[in-house]
Amino acid sequence: MSARYEHPKDGGFVYPVLPPASDSERLDTMHNTIARKIIELGCGSGAWAIQAAKQFPDAQVVAVDQSPLPDR
Repeated sequence: MSARYEHPKDGGFVYPVLPPASDSERLDTMHNTIARKIIELGCGSGAWAIQAAKQFPDAQVVAVDQSPLPDR
């Protein structure tokens, strides 16, 4: 499965448009797409966001949670 990319005329976000497929195929394609901006809501400890930032060093990663970080 391959994605094509939509480039909004207003200069907004570029995002992949995927052909119809199973959920697992869609998620695999999204996972293997180069990320430029990543947001994680309900991040807890932030471990996933830290891993994403390491895997995609050119991406802007924002992680948000309603609870403060625990003491270390």
